[in-house]
Amino acid sequence: GESVTLRGDETERVIRITVEQAKGRVPVVAGAGTNSTYKSIEMSKMVREAKADALLLVCPYYNKPTQAGLEAHFRAILKEVPMPAMLYNIPGRTGSDLQTETLQRLADVEHVVAVKEATGNVLRAQQILARCGDRFDVLSGDDALTLGMMGVGGQGVVSVSANLVPKQVSNVVK
Repeated sequence: GESVTLRGDETERVIRITVEQAKGRVPVVAGAGTNSTYKSIEMSKMVREAKADALLLVCPYYNKPTQAGLEAHFRAILKEVPMPAMLYNIPGRTGSDLQTETLQRLADVEHVVAVKEATGNVLRAQQILARCGDRFDVLSGDDALTLGMMGVGGQGVVSVSANLVPKQVSNVVK
């Protein structure tokens, strides 16, 4: 589910059902990012209590924070809720672009384990991999760029298409 479109109780229910159905076979990465650091911390606590394996933290939308603001936002969340996290960069939806240099500064946050890169730019993925690829995984956030991103070292995709054709998407990535 799109966590930003659900009420808090709906989000928690979706996560709990997903964790129950996954039965540990696949990791559950649950959306907890909002445009408010405080709300993102509260959502992250709920995700942890629902027993998801990791957080998905989108860049704050609408507010258009600076790069220093993005860094402070993610650091604050992961200080309060220390668990594995995938940062989600989708500037076309958020109005904020998590720059490679900022990711490089965030590489010291041990709980950042991956970046869902959805700028639509394979070169960006290549730059992130060159600077931070030994520190965290880079996953395509755009189905159409999966192969291109994997061609430069990306580790896979957080896929929309996989909701409809999971086996086929899994085969492509393998």
